[in-house]
Amino acid sequence: MIVIDSHLDIAMNAFYLNRDLRKSVAGIREDEAGMTEKGRGCNVLSFPEMRRTEMALCFCTMIARTKSGRHDMIDVRTQEIAYARAQGELAYYREMERQGDIRMISDWPALDAHMKEWKADPENTPLGMILTMEGADPIVDLDQLPLWWNDGLRALSLAHYGPSEY
Repeated sequence: MIVIDSHLDIAMNAFYLNRDLRKSVAGIREDEAGMTEKGRGCNVLSFPEMRRTEMALCFCTMIARTKSGRHDMIDVRTQEIAYARAQGELAYYREMERQGDIRMISDWPALDAHMKEWKADPENTPLGMILTMEGADPIVDLDQLPLWWNDGLRALSLAHYGPSEY
């Protein structure tokens, strides 16, 4: 069986929650033992767990909002700060790709090649990921759209839970 997940906050888990997603779920929970913040010690996401569940592909997110003010982890004051945060998340994905843990998929031929490789050798094929953005606030102006496309962004929602610059 092959699993495709349409939404995973991978970079947020690593970047903001300081989780090493190369560890097992149990290992991450052990790291968080005694932490009292919401969501600590009850994670369900890790690269080994994704592989165990035969998740060949997921849509991985980037998120930074400017209007909500409800969540310190992802809410910022300006689009420029949102841009910088999203670029930081992108840098995380790029480093995980460089190390061979994941593979960013940006076109049909790459998707086709990845799925063929996964079917032939799921244990050793990097986890496939398509880059998405939850809320367009990190896009400071429309002139940046081609830059984000070149960075691999393939799906974009204008807002995340309502308020947005757009």
